[in-house]
This record gives sequence, structure tokens and C-alpha cells, in this order.
Amino acid sequence: LHDLRSGWPYAITRDGIVRRDSADVDALLYGANPRWLESGHIAYFSSDGTLVALPFDMTRRRVLGPPAPVLDGTRLEAEAGDAQLAIAHDGTLVYAQGESARLSRFVWVDHVSKSVDSLPFPMSGYGGFDLSPDGRRIAVRSRSASGRAELWSLDIATGVRSQVPAHGLLAGSPRWLPDSVSLLYHEIPTPDVGVRLTLRQSTVAPHRRDTLPLGTIGVAPNGRDLIRADGR
Repeated sequence: LHDLRSGWPYAITRDGIVRRDSADVDALLYGANPRWLESGHIAYFSSDGTLVALPFDMTRRRVLGPPAPVLDGTRLEAEAGDAQLAIAHDGTLVYAQGESARLSRFVWVDHVSKSVDSLPFPMSGYGGFDLSPDGRRIAVRSRSASGRAELWSLDIATGVRSQVPAHGLLAGSPRWLPDSVSLLYHEIPTPDVGVRLTLRQSTVAPHRRDTLPLGTIGVAPNGRDLIRADGR
């Protein structure tokens, strides 16, 4: 939500709205493709692809109740793609039936034999990912049941999935460092202070977490030197 007079962005929780720079990420309502309805609802898609309606008083900017499911089976495009749906001002729906393309699975593709083998991980709302330099693990941003993005490390040989703890909102795609142990990723801290932090975190010792200088976009192959972008 944006206030056109002040320009302030707001986040929506189950209790109402708060300024984004003071929002608790654990209390937020997560979803996609929001639409305002004249009936007094905000319609949006939950992480499992269900269209839900949130009763909302736009004048007082208050949430009037929990979101209620409205419709299943709407075609959803890839992670950041749109829903194949249009809603008239009176709430009439026009939509295309189909599966959610936001759910995917990991596979190995042999470009010589053309064979495709599924990896031992369930379908999920996978986003940006990176294969470790040693070829043993995948780092991936994935949507949780609540809709919040999470960071996971997937062990290809064992099928074990390990969550990498993040404290803010994930942004962009994770990248492995040359040691195949630590990750580089971006995070929007909460409260939102208007910057995007670049973090280096170990996947085997999560307490080893370093905030890198602003503008860091990567690490050199030697694993020591930082690659930075000059915003000038």
C-alpha cells in the first residue's frame, strides 16, 4: 500500500497496516497480484495459488477480518508472473483455469543423451538458485506456506533440505562462494532502513554471518576479494 499524499509505503498485517520501515516480517500478509474490490476487499493470491479476499476498510485503513478463500484452479505464471484473471469493479471474475507454474521441481538434464532425471526434492515455489562449485548442493530461494521467501540448501546426494536462517526479507538470488560452504545473498532488513544488505553466511555454521560493504555483488574466485558495483 502506498499513500499518494505522503509517498510512504505501508505493509499489511492481519491487524492492520504499518509503515514498511517498522514492519515485523513475521506478522505480514504475503501474497501476489493484489486488487482492490468495491465490495471492500483486497483480493490477492496466497502462496498455494488460492485467490483470497481480505475485508479492508480503505477509509480507516483497517483490516476487518481474516482473508477468506474465494477460488482455486486459476492459472498462475512463473514465480514473478501474473495470474490469468481479471476482476470487474463489481467483483465479477474472468479467469483461465490451469495449474500453478509457480510450483516447480529440480531435474538433471543430460545435453548429450537428452535424458531428464528428477532430483529427490518435492515440488515447491522455487525461485532463484545456484549450484555449488563442487556440484553437490543447490542454494535456492523458495516460498514458504505463508508466502514469505526462505533460503534453503539442498543436498543432491541425500535429498536433505536445510533451511539457512535469514533475519529480514530476501532479495535476489543466492550465490555460492568458491568454498561451496558459504553463501552470498541480499536481504532487506526489518525495520526497513532503505538499504539492501549483502550477507555472507556459512551453511554448516549458521552463526557465522557477516555483513559485507554496501555495493558488494560478488566474491572473486580466490574467495577473499570482494566485487563491488560503484553506484555513481
